Amino acid sequence: MQCFNNNFSRLFVLYLCLTAYVFTSCQNNPALQKKSSFGKVPKPAPEKSLVKSKKDFSTGILNRTEVMKSAKEVTRVKYPNADDVLVDDYIYTKYNADGTSVTWDDTFIKVLTEKGRRDNKTLSFYYSLPYSTVELIVLEVIKPNGKVIPVDIKSNSKVMVENSQIRTNIYNPNNKILKVNIPSLNIGDTLRYVSCKKTVKARVRNTWSDYYMLEYTSPIKKMSIEILGPASRPLRSIGIRDRIKDTVHSYITKEPHAVRYKWIIKDVPRMFTEPNMPPLYSVVQRLLVSTIPK
Repeated sequence: MQCFNNNFSRLFVLYLCLTAYVFTSCQNNPALQKKSSFGKVPKPAPEKSLVKSKKDFSTGILNRTEVMKSAKEVTRVKYPNADDVLVDDYIYTKYNADGTSVTWDDTFIKVLTEKGRRDNKTLSFYYSLPYSTVELIVLEVIKPNGKVIPVDIKSNSKVMVENSQIRTNIYNPNNKILKVNIPSLNIGDTLRYVSCKKTVKARVRNTWSDYYMLEYTSPIKKMSIEILGPASRPLRSIGIRDRIKDTVHSYITKEPHAVRYKWIIKDVPRMFTEPNMPPLYSVVQRLLVSTIPK
């Protein structure tokens, strides 16, 4: 769901650095513990993994035909306050004991208004050298009649330095953005993309942490997050903050040499921003995970 993250991705590195502190503070503060589920194990739920028997995700994780059936249900009548809707999104991360990882993201977004079309005309993917790299593998526009129009990624993309950091008196030329333009996107179209982000060097050795926004300024029809980690270094801290009732279900499966975690998010209404509100990522429903012990 990279296009939903453009406004706060430049703060991603700082946020991860604070993750360990947040987990520790929550553990030691009873008031915070009442508001979060840090340290609680998600309850098992019957949900199949789409990646367990699949090794190559270069063509995507989700079944396009099945997702497009769901996309037909997304209309202005059903979502009168939405400019676009996240129809489906499958994020799969496999991390290693040393903190390196690979994350695949298969996203479908349906455009409902002119504003939604403008908002999705350009996708931005943030990464920071030498710690991570990102690559867009699949990019296509699916018309209402089902016609699939592939977008030439190479000719419509550009890598540049993330220049908004200048506002905080920081300039690191290794903070990059991969920007991709989508020339053929119109109202009623569904945008589908598959990206792959690799963490090739952990910022904190032998640890892995991440966070996922489970709410945004666009409604979320369905979203799946699956994490596979080694049994020798399982997730020690798991928390959902600002939970929206009955929108998240989760389970854990133990395998011979690994642990598989999965969260299913459905029917999350859009949120509306307010003047001078804190950063979006700090107030919406969100999942935080870490291998850092308590």
